[in-house]
Amino acid sequence: MTNINVHLRPSACMTLLLLAISSLFSATEAGGCGGLSPPFLCGEVDNQSSHVMYYTTVWGNQVGEGEKKCNAWNSQGGAAEKPGRYGCTPQPTTGHEGGWGVDVDAFTFIDQDYEITMGDLVRIVKKGVWTRVQSHQEATCSDGPMKSIQCEIEWDV
Repeated sequence: MTNINVHLRPSACMTLLLLAISSLFSATEAGGCGGLSPPFLCGEVDNQSSHVMYYTTVWGNQVGEGEKKCNAWNSQGGAAEKPGRYGCTPQPTTGHEGGWGVDVDAFTFIDQDYEITMGDLVRIVKKGVWTRVQSHQEATCSDGPMKSIQCEIEWDV
């Protein structure tokens, strides 16, 4: 058996280390997370309700972005009401989606209205209307009183 010794200059070691670190923070397919942000700081949803939630990792206004058009009450994210219609690709979930390089951009429930709490904002969102989730935010939805759905949106940071 032959032993092979490899000696790297300190600058080469530093280059390899930087490449390894940058791969952890690389851009993701969905826009908005990755880049210089840690990959775990992406939009997330956690559906703890007994209803099927629909989420999308596509939120665009360019031709070819998304299979469908989705109407959101806060199309730019945050608590400000700014209705908009964007391309999206709805996917059903009964659990947790997003984070760690997967950026959830918006969510909705199609079978009933749902309540959103975001900071001081509390509002009822009509079924089928989307709520935009920004990178670094997580929406947690659960069953509330009288079969309602209650969602709290918080910053991950």
